[in-house]
Amino acid sequence: MRQQGIAALALVVGLLLAGCQSGAECNLVFENSDSAVGQVELVQEGASRTTCSADGSAMAPGEGVGFLLDPDDGPVTLRVWDQRGRRVLAEGHWDLDFSGGAVYTVTLRDGRLTVDRD
Repeated sequence: MRQQGIAALALVVGLLLAGCQSGAECNLVFENSDSAVGQVELVQEGASRTTCSADGSAMAPGEGVGFLLDPDDGPVTLRVWDQRGRRVLAEGHWDLDFSGGAVYTVTLRDGRLTVDRD
């Protein structure tokens, strides 16, 4: 039983970091400090990636997801969707400077997205 719990936890962590390539560090991290989030969508240079839980459950406050972005692909748009994927809760568009190995944290707080460079 304990092994199943550990395996389930490993799966959840893996799903939350699904946007990052295996063995690589994320350079953009989304943190949910607000209400339940259904999915997080990242758009950069004509490509779109969406992350959500495999079981369809919402991302609770305190949970997050990481992405590994190509610094040369230009501006980034991040959309945070409600639990049902019908309404955008928050959206932000930024031209981020990843020089020097910069890592950005985008936080959903009080219905707004804030960006911090770590």
